[in-house]
Amino acid sequence: MNTGGTTYENGTRLPDTYDLRAWDNELLSLSGEQLLLVPLPSHVPELFHALTDRPNVFEDTVQWITQRLDQGLRIALVHQLSSANLREAPDFVRFVDDRLRATAGIRFEIHADMSENDLPGIRPWWQATRVALDERELGWENPHVGWWIESAAPGLSPPAEEERFPAAPEDCVVMATGPSGTPLSQAVSNILSKLGGFERFIHPARLTLPPELLARYCADEPRDNERVHRQVRAEPWVLFKLGLARHGKGVECPTIPLVEELCEHAQRVGTRPFIAIRTPINSELEADYLPDLESLSSRFGGRLLVLSEEDAHEPTITATGETLSFDFVVHVGRAKDSEGDFLGAVKGMWGLLSGESRKLLYEALTSAPALTATEQDCRPLSAWHRELVSEVISETTMLRTRDGIDLSASQLATADFWLQEVSAPEMVLGSTDPYPLDRFLVDTLGSDVKDIAHLQRAIDGGYIYALHRGVRISGDTPPDRVIGSSRPSLKRNPHKPLRILGLASTTLQNHAATLLEDGRIVAAVQEERIRRRKQIGWNPSEKPNAT
Repeated sequence: MNTGGTTYENGTRLPDTYDLRAWDNELLSLSGEQLLLVPLPSHVPELFHALTDRPNVFEDTVQWITQRLDQGLRIALVHQLSSANLREAPDFVRFVDDRLRATAGIRFEIHADMSENDLPGIRPWWQATRVALDERELGWENPHVGWWIESAAPGLSPPAEEERFPAAPEDCVVMATGPSGTPLSQAVSNILSKLGGFERFIHPARLTLPPELLARYCADEPRDNERVHRQVRAEPWVLFKLGLARHGKGVECPTIPLVEELCEHAQRVGTRPFIAIRTPINSELEADYLPDLESLSSRFGGRLLVLSEEDAHEPTITATGETLSFDFVVHVGRAKDSEGDFLGAVKGMWGLLSGESRKLLYEALTSAPALTATEQDCRPLSAWHRELVSEVISETTMLRTRDGIDLSASQLATADFWLQEVSAPEMVLGSTDPYPLDRFLVDTLGSDVKDIAHLQRAIDGGYIYALHRGVRISGDTPPDRVIGSSRPSLKRNPHKPLRILGLASTTLQNHAATLLEDGRIVAAVQEERIRRRKQIGWNPSEKPNAT
């Protein structure tokens, strides 16, 4: 509908009863992208109650609107201007922007107690409201009366187009440990919690999500969908891969307390943990590290599986003895960079394989077309590493442990979750993908990315998960523990400056403002400097205690 230069969008208007159950019934007849018009006479609870004669429903009404917006409904607020709420209109706009930003905007109406004769008193408050609308960039529609101050209005905001960003950042949780950091047990708990819980990766049947929400997650994330529908044991077997200790030294391996924490978490969610490591025969690990792992495995009902680094090739064998397979696999590594030899999550993931297989997989990765895919088609390595493994390692290729147990080489080359421990600085990292871990670790350890083929190749090809914007970092690691260019990645958007406007208006005088850009003061001013009077303040008329 068009009147006097303003287009009024058709929609279903809810009655001014503020009966939320009745409103829910109205939604049953709503279809598709149809606009829902919800009355909201004020953002001030006391005034809301006075105008609606419905005490104690203001917050419930705002919560109802918020929930319906979260459900994807397109809502515009109907705000009826009256002599009672006119002076609050500019602040109402700010309230909508702060708490109900997802609305399509505001449709203004005029109460019967106002007429054209009231225009002189309406005009200044409407001008202030218009300024707020423009500053907050909200959609709005004029009151549908012929005598209104202006005829043109921008209209409501159109339905939001679905954002096309298939290459969503991968999550990486970084927790500082050690004497000045978070205790290890709490750090591990925080990492798992922030990434959706350990159940998500090793026992999806234990997830307590509502079925419809779980179905939505599975539809959005193919990796979750595959794990949820994977055929597994009632008590899933989980393999913790500790990777390769090439020189047989403890500094190459995750610490025993970390492995113990993970085994405890695995048992807590109803799985049986197993541990696997590859190390040379007669190494120093056999004095205490391997016995400690053996003790852990026995305690949690699993087994320790040790492979020898001397095996140059995995033979294609027919399993003649005991064969073990696992339902889920977790990579647990200890990142290091010594003498230009960087070992992170990607290389560490293949540490249980022979040197020949590791070499072939690494060559296949660095030449993979996926590393040069356009951003629209880009997928994290965890979404296609099984395809990569199947191209290099046959399903019949087996590894044999020192005590004669046969394991599938292709299964040991994959993982469902990645966790890295760092000694200096002391921290633990967890991620849904190995590439973001390596991107962060390279910056933290001060490594030269030019010496790391899989990262350099990916960066050159524009592979988003090797770039800072492909990593969504969270956790509590202080910036002084992070060096190199990973610091900018801690900012929400490294391509856009972060501007903060600080306002000092807690008293009736000494008002001031300061503008910061990326932590640098750009401008600062006090009101008394502008108005040329010391201790000057301002308060609205008829509101002596307001500022």
